[in-house]
Amino acid sequence: MNMELLVLGLILSFVAGQPSEGTEPNTWPCSDGVNSINIDFLCDGRNDCPDLSDEDEFNCG
Repeated sequence: MNMELLVLGLILSFVAGQPSEGTEPNTWPCSDGVNSINIDFLCDGRNDCPDLSDEDEFNCG
């Protein structure tokens, strides 16, 4: 189920126009529009984005 949520999050990010230009491969842009994290850290139970967006309910279900 975690993998399904990750795939859904990636699809939603793509549809929303993210990752934006300049974002490195295998990274996920934080909602602050400044920082990004390695995609492996998305929804891993630890806050990695300064704005905590990598663990919020919208992105992780």
